Order: sequence, then C-alpha cells, then structure tokens
Amino acid sequence: MCNYKDLKYWVAGSGADIVLLHGWGANKSSYINLISDLSANYRVWALDLWGFGDTPPPSVAVGAVEYAEGVNDFIQNFIGRRVTVVGHSFGGRVAIVLANISKFVDRLILIDSAGVPPRFSFRRFLAIKKFHSLKKKVEQGKCDKSVLESFGSADWKNSKGVMRGVLSRVVNEDLVPIAKKIAQPTLLLWGKYDNITPLYMAKTLRKTIKDSKLIVVSGDHFCLLNSDILSFIYKFLENWE
Repeated sequence: MCNYKDLKYWVAGSGADIVLLHGWGANKSSYINLISDLSANYRVWALDLWGFGDTPPPSVAVGAVEYAEGVNDFIQNFIGRRVTVVGHSFGGRVAIVLANISKFVDRLILIDSAGVPPRFSFRRFLAIKKFHSLKKKVEQGKCDKSVLESFGSADWKNSKGVMRGVLSRVVNEDLVPIAKKIAQPTLLLWGKYDNITPLYMAKTLRKTIKDSKLIVVSGDHFCLLNSDILSFIYKFLENWE
C-alpha cells in the first residue's frame, strides 16, 4: 500500500540522520530552508510522502499507520540507524505513529502537528448536520452533487481519487492515545497564530507526551518557514546527542 521503494527524496549533508515529513498538500521542498541549514551539521532526508510531490499515491485509501509503516521501511532499508524525525502538520501525524512502531526513532520534533481532535462547536455541528442532509438529498436524486462542493476544507476540495479517501481517514484519527505512549524526547514547535492546528492542540500534546517541551514562536501554521525555529531545533538536538 505504501511501498518504501516508491518514495522520492532529497538527502544532503553528513552526520547524524534527520528525517523530514511534510504536511498535507506540500512536498519535500517545504523544508528547503531547514535542509540548507541543518545539512551543514547533519545528514538530512526530506521525503515526498505518498501522493505528494514526485511520489505516487498509495494503491488504496490508508491512514497514518500505513504511512508510518512505509516510512519505517524506508528508514530501515535506506538509513539503517536511529534518526531524529521532524513532522509538520500531516507529517506530524505520521511521526507520532512512527515513534510508537519504530525502533529507529531516537527523537521527535513536531511542528504545528495534526493528530489532536478539534474541539466541538455548535457551528461545526450545524455544518455537519447540513452536509448530511444535503448528501441524503443528493443520493435521493433531489439535488445535484455539486451542492456538496461548498463543504469541506481547501485540502478536501483539492484532493482527488484515492487521496480524498486518505484525507477522510486521517482527519478522523485521534492520535492522542498513541501520543501517550511516546517515550522519545519530543520538541513541540508551534506558531502562536496557527488557526489550522490551534495552540490548544499543542498544549494537549505537551500534557500527553511525557518527555516533551513546547516552544511557541511567532507565526501561523507554517512557522517552519521562520528562521527563528532553527536555534530551538539545534539546542534540542545538541542536548540529546
């Protein structure tokens, strides 16, 4: 389903290994600044996860577990030693699972990670109720399926084929129970103004992951583009070498 042999990647630098996992709708180039900086002291692997960049999608709709299993196979067969894993957003989902199933994950850095369920709101409840009502009418032939296109996130609207199925699976996965089992030292880096994976999700992970530290930086969901985070990453890496 997620064959490690299909993965396209960049590798740069030498030294201890760092594996970078990008967010939904992105690819390995989203880490271009970190690759440039970190490769001066580490060997950095930036992957195109299945269905993004130059890597083909999985054969069927799978979830974070299958993605993590594929990444673990990649680490085992291409790197063969313990690594630090960095995951942004959707890549954070994969990293959380990977830290539980893999003997190769030494440390974890989660940047604006997904995986914590959103808080319930009455507005969201009404939107879901309306969607299901319209979906029923579409199935009954009472209205065109185009009425459903106004619902869903930009990621949903931009996803096609099997990747829409993947998205449906991963957004409904509550990874908090899995995060409770993480034993590796974990750095949480979060944009103060993140409105996609809001700061309360970071605080949930901080309370859930025993050996973790949360650092809030200026920026939004894409704080990985901020040069400020590099010093925090280096300090974290050096403290655990």
